[in-house]
Amino acid sequence: MRMPFQKSLKGTTMQDLSLDPEQKEMQEVSESDSQILNYVDEQFKIASDHRSPLEVDWALGVAFEEGRQWVGLSREADKLISLINEEERHRYLTANKVRPLLMKVESTSTLAAPDVKAVALTDDPLDVKAAKEAESIRGHCSRKFDRVTQTKERVAWALKSSTCFLKIYWDDQKMNTIPIVDFAGNVTFEEAPVGDICEEILPAFSVFLDPTAREWEQVRWLIHAETRPLSYFVDRFGNKGKMVKPDAKRQNAVNGYVNRYLNSGIGFASPVQTPGMGKGMDAAICKEYWEKPSAKFKQGRYIIVAGGVVLYRGPWPYKKSDDFPFVPLSYQSRSDSPYGRSLAGELISLQYTYNRILSASLEQAEQQVDFVAIAKGTGVQADAFDEIRGRGVKKIYYDNTSGIAPVFSRSQGISQDKLAFLQKIEQDMQDIAEIGRAHV
Repeated sequence: MRMPFQKSLKGTTMQDLSLDPEQKEMQEVSESDSQILNYVDEQFKIASDHRSPLEVDWALGVAFEEGRQWVGLSREADKLISLINEEERHRYLTANKVRPLLMKVESTSTLAAPDVKAVALTDDPLDVKAAKEAESIRGHCSRKFDRVTQTKERVAWALKSSTCFLKIYWDDQKMNTIPIVDFAGNVTFEEAPVGDICEEILPAFSVFLDPTAREWEQVRWLIHAETRPLSYFVDRFGNKGKMVKPDAKRQNAVNGYVNRYLNSGIGFASPVQTPGMGKGMDAAICKEYWEKPSAKFKQGRYIIVAGGVVLYRGPWPYKKSDDFPFVPLSYQSRSDSPYGRSLAGELISLQYTYNRILSASLEQAEQQVDFVAIAKGTGVQADAFDEIRGRGVKKIYYDNTSGIAPVFSRSQGISQDKLAFLQKIEQDMQDIAEIGRAHV
């Protein structure tokens, strides 16, 4: 067998000097549906397991923003746990300082709209016309998607949890208004399913990233996972959608992200009930797999699976394939992950300490009582402590020939050091929020 390096260098080209001049072009492999299902599930599990420690941090940030602040982390099981003693629930006070601070930063960060405008790079009439058309489209999209409200929602998610994603995609079933011209030249407008551009705001919980990437530019594949009702698959995929098997239960939208990680440790895309339990299983997890073009898959890959069914498989659906149709927004970047940090995460420890001191102050105040000091030998009559109506005080009768008069003393109240500590913590939280404005 002739080795590549045994070829004579006389008359060779640079192409001949490759390590394997006999190497053929890599061909895209043909995979069965079962292989596709196993592959997507495996990739999803890899991404889910890698980010699980981050997920509970995101859920904790959402909980504190919502005011559910007597919860903590269990790193052993990657779940949230309740810190409340059910026998003394009234002892746990919450003064939510996190939410107003996040709202303040959000309001300041989105006060001014970005100054964006399409301009022609040259004086060529074609470039000028293209710039005007692009500016018209930009203005239309800004109005259509309400960029101001959209930006506030994205910033809110970034501040309280982690990176928020704006997904931009083409929906070929979307209804749109189209012009109809008759033979006489009259123009009318009708609604038709011609498709349209859509945008969707996704919290970090819904997007599972390639765990080998440290930055967004290094992400080679990602999965967008959502729990969908079974009717969704029928509407979107017809007869094939009817084959989707239920493997999840729809979550209650109220506090859903927090409840999924509280006590049970159930992750976002994990079924609330396992297959086989039957009752209550009325949804399935839809996983969209996006993979950038590579030597193995030159056109990239786009796969949709749900409930044991491959609903779609094909190449990257758009001409632009050097980046995902997902636009990330973070409060602050991390050095080890494309997922960002949240402002709420930096406020949690101070907020928790604030609540503990506030609860301790209440307990101290409730345990203290006003009292009357009576010297021995003082003659005090039986009706000495009759209440004077309307004044909230007590009458004290004593025999002034029998010793010193009873002395009324007020309780000491809440310790002043506790009040000073509360003010210090609140100021520290405000300082962190002021710094946070520069990151958004």
